[in-house]
Amino acid sequence: MKSKLLHISTIGCQMNVYDADQIAGVLAPLGYTGTDAIETADLVVVNTCTIREKAEQKAFSFLGRLAKIKAANPSLIVAVGGCVAQQEGQAILKRMPHVDLVFGTHAIFRLPEMVRRIEQTRCRLVDVRMSDAIDSDSALVGPLAPGQVSAFVTIMRGCDNFCTYCVVPHVRARGQSPSGPDYRRDSHAG
Repeated sequence: MKSKLLHISTIGCQMNVYDADQIAGVLAPLGYTGTDAIETADLVVVNTCTIREKAEQKAFSFLGRLAKIKAANPSLIVAVGGCVAQQEGQAILKRMPHVDLVFGTHAIFRLPEMVRRIEQTRCRLVDVRMSDAIDSDSALVGPLAPGQVSAFVTIMRGCDNFCTYCVVPHVRARGQSPSGPDYRRDSHAG
């Protein structure tokens, strides 16, 4: 299998760092390996945050700069994931015509199939469907990179508090745990 280069630009919280590791892990079987050089990448994923307006502006600014790189390399796949993708969905494709894929916070494990489809048909896709539960594979952490001594582990995704200033329950869903529906009850046991 031909090795392809993947660049992930992560903007935001520790959950986005965890998601970036998961993205790299699910794309590895397709032959994608990481690179810091955006210009040589075959796939660029912008992993976004919408908690603060500045982070969202940073994401769209970065995406704007990618238009020039995509013009020079039309086979480049540009993908937007994370909370901005979850919140904005189809609107990103309208605003950024060089973006090929928008995937939400619950679509990481559907990512390989979407990337394959784009590679084969050069279509543009949006997947911001929410799941009722955490995918069974999402609790798995991929292999550590050489020299890496730590990794994030999911104990809960989302939040059950609907604070007036916060979008987490809307972009990450209500609180869910990979350990199942009894998590909330068991987590409060003394």
